[in-house]
Amino acid sequence: MISFFVVGFAALFILALVGFLLYASPGAKKKTDIPGPPPSDKLLGNLPDIGKAGSLHEFLCDLHAEHGPLAGFYFGQQFVVSLASSELMRQTVRLFDRPPELFKLFEPLIGPKSIQYANGLDGRTRRNTFDRAFSHEAVGRTFPVLDECADELIEKLRAMAAKGERIPLSRFCIGLAIKAILRVTVEPDSASLPDEQVAQLKSCYDLAWNEMEARLTQGEPEAGDHRVQAFNDALSHLHEFVDSTVRRRSAMKFDSDVDKTFADLAIELHAKDAEALRSDVITYMVGGFHTSGYLLLWALYYAIQHPNLADRLRAESAEVLGAAGEANMAAIGQMTFHRAFLDETMRLSCLAPFAARVSDTEVEVGGHTLPAGTPVIQALGAAGMCSEAYPEPDDFNPDRWTGQQLFEPFGFGRRKCPGYRLAYAETPAVLSRLLAAFRFRLVDETYTAVSSFGLLTKPKEEVWVLAEALID
Repeated sequence: MISFFVVGFAALFILALVGFLLYASPGAKKKTDIPGPPPSDKLLGNLPDIGKAGSLHEFLCDLHAEHGPLAGFYFGQQFVVSLASSELMRQTVRLFDRPPELFKLFEPLIGPKSIQYANGLDGRTRRNTFDRAFSHEAVGRTFPVLDECADELIEKLRAMAAKGERIPLSRFCIGLAIKAILRVTVEPDSASLPDEQVAQLKSCYDLAWNEMEARLTQGEPEAGDHRVQAFNDALSHLHEFVDSTVRRRSAMKFDSDVDKTFADLAIELHAKDAEALRSDVITYMVGGFHTSGYLLLWALYYAIQHPNLADRLRAESAEVLGAAGEANMAAIGQMTFHRAFLDETMRLSCLAPFAARVSDTEVEVGGHTLPAGTPVIQALGAAGMCSEAYPEPDDFNPDRWTGQQLFEPFGFGRRKCPGYRLAYAETPAVLSRLLAAFRFRLVDETYTAVSSFGLLTKPKEEVWVLAEALID
């Protein structure tokens, strides 16, 4: 649930920030000696430079390479500070609020009352409530569901492997993640979520998402355009799914909080605000499957690229999990190479390019005083590619994580990704099962994934693989 701007990335990023320019304080000028480029346009500031770079992440990498780990630039007339070191980011851990304008791109899908736009007491109350569904104990209760999801995927892949069929890795990883997040956070009863329903939800989400991007790059469709009806139909289906789930869960009685999902907690909190309830359920659904789905995809991709490391993962899971291969929180804690592998996956893939915070009071960062209202970007992706912190940063090397962890790939502070514990549990649990069952290889051995920096970073094209079954 990390802020982003997409486009073929340049045009979309600039257009997505038009709303920011309308809301930004017109008098907010640079009041510090923080290094950075001057605005290249009187109105747009450095937005044209971001467009030329190709994405905000790539712009931030260039910015920090030239000006150091603390630098500033202009979103229109608004001065923004970016941080690209763990030490500096940790100085902002107390910041909770987000600059809401940076998330306006998602409003058609997640709704204006989403937690993405909630700051202050409202935002903190929601996070404190919802985090109960993602606590250490709550995540520990999800492993039976994760095992079921892994079993279903393994069965499908085994049938395809037997026929020598090409496997669309991205589609299967995201499909598994959608099913898992729906079962864990919304509807635990797996029987109520057949593949057809999951596929329909994914299709509706994809259509709505693509239409939002199209409106930013191509403009609003004219009245009567089929795009309008298609978007409304897709959004209506998503709303119907959430609303029907809310009605069903609202009628249920629970002996204790242990039996409550995230959706149940949201129902209690938003008992008098159906719009906020729907918005938060959709927000967590989308954020949940994006994070875990693309993390699993990138982890499998790097395991394919590095067979020796895949063998080390297999050896560790065999040692810790045994023949049954069933994970739990204690076992996940012992799988230290899996954790290092995932941290390196998130670093090199730039899974989460950046996060954003803002304070209504002055903030001291790196010896500089930032005026109240100054947006602060935690440039996670740029920090992860720092050669001083990570020698040979373009190399995939999980062993660099031995010892002290240098940065948090899910962000810093109380508003880090709320599902980070679930991602750290789900991914190794499923990854270990898949690698124990199959040896994967790319259909095109010369293929190298090209990144698309969006909400999370994903390959621009489908990753096609072949699988060889290792166990019956």
